[in-house]
Amino acid sequence: MRIRFLNGGSEAPWRITNSFAEKNNGTKVTMEIMATDGHDVRRGVKRNEFVLGLANRIDVLLDLRDVDDSKDILITAVQMKHSGNVTTPALRHIVIRSRKNISGESEQIDVGALPTSDKDKTSPILKDFNLSANLTAAHPLSDRTITRSFTIENRGGDQFGGFPLTIYEGLVKNGSNPVLGKLKNLYKVNTYTDLNNLKFQLPPFKVYRNRNTQETISTRRNCTNCTEGRASGFRNRPNGKLYQIVYDDSEATGNNTCCWEWCDVPEEKCKDYDLEDVNVYEPNKHYIPVCFGDRVRFLFINTASFEGSEGHPMHLHGHDFVLRELYNVESDYTLVKDTTYKYDISGPKVDTIWVPFNKAVAFDFDAYNAGEHLFHCHNDFHLENGMMTTVRYMHDEYCQEDLPEFVGGQNDFPQQICSMDGCNISS
Repeated sequence: MRIRFLNGGSEAPWRITNSFAEKNNGTKVTMEIMATDGHDVRRGVKRNEFVLGLANRIDVLLDLRDVDDSKDILITAVQMKHSGNVTTPALRHIVIRSRKNISGESEQIDVGALPTSDKDKTSPILKDFNLSANLTAAHPLSDRTITRSFTIENRGGDQFGGFPLTIYEGLVKNGSNPVLGKLKNLYKVNTYTDLNNLKFQLPPFKVYRNRNTQETISTRRNCTNCTEGRASGFRNRPNGKLYQIVYDDSEATGNNTCCWEWCDVPEEKCKDYDLEDVNVYEPNKHYIPVCFGDRVRFLFINTASFEGSEGHPMHLHGHDFVLRELYNVESDYTLVKDTTYKYDISGPKVDTIWVPFNKAVAFDFDAYNAGEHLFHCHNDFHLENGMMTTVRYMHDEYCQEDLPEFVGGQNDFPQQICSMDGCNISS
């Protein structure tokens, strides 16, 4: 029997396990991993449990020949969380009736009596990538030279002001960070407003607009008394020539604090901002440029957090990628390579990867699907709050001549008027 597990939730991963079977009058069955995110893997890897990340799909094969056909099979999904451990995790069950039970010859699992939560255990946060390390793609990526690379850093934001993504050309080396490595920031960030503007959002959404300057701030909290009742995103207000962007909440002290996205706005100017709806689509101004035929490597660093441990499921449209490296982020934001497992180019193909807090992942993909494709957190709340950018295929002097030529037209990005019911091209 083949089953596809799909995590279509909006926030959390789940642990798929057979460990609840026997205590609920069922029987265990080993699950052989067959595919990840729709891509076949080589057979032979069998598990009693595995983690299903947010937006991931995993196909398993159940060999029913060696199980007790007088008992039902029970597979259980155990709730995990995008930040921190889960006390009394929720449980969801799959019951596969045995042949004898179907005919009424044997006792069945009482579905109504199955527990809906586990009061005896705490479900740990996801930090382990060993499933990827032990799987091999049936049709792996070829071993090619990387022709374009980017470091993408999620740092400085929070749940209320959003999670802007800072994009650098090149890769951070082991033992370094973007600043020490002197990586070129693809889009300059000199102020907190610049940082806020890195967010890319699809309409409809809301912003605060300055009625005098027309400057906009994208956030879920207003300017006046924005720190009241909040637990994150505070900074010391910038001080003239000593202005410096600070990315960490822990460094905000004293009474002269501000919410990071409002730190460029003096308190007496808060009254100049009005909340308004944005219904017109505009192209992403802070995209990641690639060329047709590239072998691309992304290094994604996750250090922005709401509860000190927040992970993000990062999803790339239009492409499949392979995990290549995993890093731990030290207190000074330098990356230290985690060598617990080896991630070969022959590893499983996926389109979404869970990036735990204070971790960084490097993954490779081939740029053979021309256009413009979203790269975003698959937590819906984070996506809507701007934790998103795009991969844009370029058609100008940016691209090297020795790459495969792409013949196609330019997209003029027609402006659209959007509502919750859909979008229409504007006149």
